[in-house]
Amino acid sequence: PIAGREQNGPEAALPDLYAGKKVILTPLPENRAELVERVSKAWKQCGALIHQLTAQEHDAVFAAVSHLPHLLAYALVDDIAARPNAERLFQYAASGFRDFTRIAGSSPEMWRDIALANRPALLAELDAYLAQVTQLRELLNRQDGVALEALFGRAQRARQAWIDAIEAAEQQRPEQCQAWEQEGEDEEGGGHWGSFGVQLHQQVGYPLASIVYSQLQTSQNPTGAVTLASIMATSQPLRETASGALRFRPARSRTA
Repeated sequence: PIAGREQNGPEAALPDLYAGKKVILTPLPENRAELVERVSKAWKQCGALIHQLTAQEHDAVFAAVSHLPHLLAYALVDDIAARPNAERLFQYAASGFRDFTRIAGSSPEMWRDIALANRPALLAELDAYLAQVTQLRELLNRQDGVALEALFGRAQRARQAWIDAIEAAEQQRPEQCQAWEQEGEDEEGGGHWGSFGVQLHQQVGYPLASIVYSQLQTSQNPTGAVTLASIMATSQPLRETASGALRFRPARSRTA
């Protein structure tokens, strides 16, 4: 899953962590297609967007955009903390330092294992980054303001294009939510699963609504209109799922 934050442990859990986020599957030749599809469906129930890469592609890509940034954040904080004037430096560190080093708050044990497991790809990315930093140092040493501004501008434009792509993807509503609405419109008498799915999505968000919805579809429940209140009268697991979701999430408008 390409989702998470620097905090760890059960107290840091988020009910919609995977909603709208990418999950990378890296099936091996011996993995049967139907089993890969079963794993894919499980992640989709959590609201994830499924992508497939080979293991080698995964390691190369995430060495560059995930593993290397973590190493850099850890290294910068460790360097500052080891200086004689560390207390004074941290006293004046503000939002820029906080944003750059946020991921240094991640689990050291986990990132030790990731770094060692992806050692070849990560070493290649470290070498490439060292070359970039060396170039940056040379530009600064030569006082080459034109070249520095050009480098900064390229980076700024590339980052903004990436942010725009993320925001565009996040504005797309999950297909399941659209299906719920269509289902509700197609039914007489105010809808059945469709109206329920929309209502539950408004209250608890996706993917929790999707999980409860799927469970209801396969369980023995009375036919007829299903409301948010009526889920509490079904089986205990469903009741606990819905109750837990409502504790985590505030009521949401249909446009949220």
